[in-house]
Amino acid sequence: MTTVSEVNEPLMRYGVTKPQTKVSFPVFLKKYNNRADGFKYEWNDGIVEKSPAMTTRELFIIDCLFRLFVKTKAFELGGILTTEVEQWTTSAKYRKPDLAYFTKAQILEGKNEKEPLSEFMVEIISKNDQINMVNDKVLEYFNAGVKVVWLIFPMQKMVHVYTSPIDIKICKNEIVCSAETVIKGFSIKASDIFAED
Repeated sequence: MTTVSEVNEPLMRYGVTKPQTKVSFPVFLKKYNNRADGFKYEWNDGIVEKSPAMTTRELFIIDCLFRLFVKTKAFELGGILTTEVEQWTTSAKYRKPDLAYFTKAQILEGKNEKEPLSEFMVEIISKNDQINMVNDKVLEYFNAGVKVVWLIFPMQKMVHVYTSPIDIKICKNEIVCSAETVIKGFSIKASDIFAED
């Protein structure tokens, strides 16, 4: 039998002390997955994790990265860069990265009811995100097989580019952010991501 402390342990690590009740995945899908309340809900081994959803304040970042992507060979070959598509990172963790890249082959896998995992994921970090949860998610992504993770910090106009859990390049101003190990041609100066026009 699961105890209250076992249920709460994942979130207690982040300072959350309110008792959490585990929910089944079907219950998560029914009660949380399609809420339109300004939050993103993810399922972490029965615990529902709530974080701020992307807002119109982040659209300029999404627009910039989409415009970069459509210039790549990956786009020509039918790949997509898309927002908040659900992905299983383990059999017990259901995530919605802010942006993820899928090849044409992965798109067809999804059509055939398989569960492809993106090799490039982006999280846009808000002032409300807890850094320990974000770091755990980065580790989780790499353990699942992701090859490049970008953490974009709009307030600081900075990008952390991970190519492994311990290989991080911090990009600001003229420093180039790259996901070329996954998407050839996908690199951009940090300042261009946050440009006003």
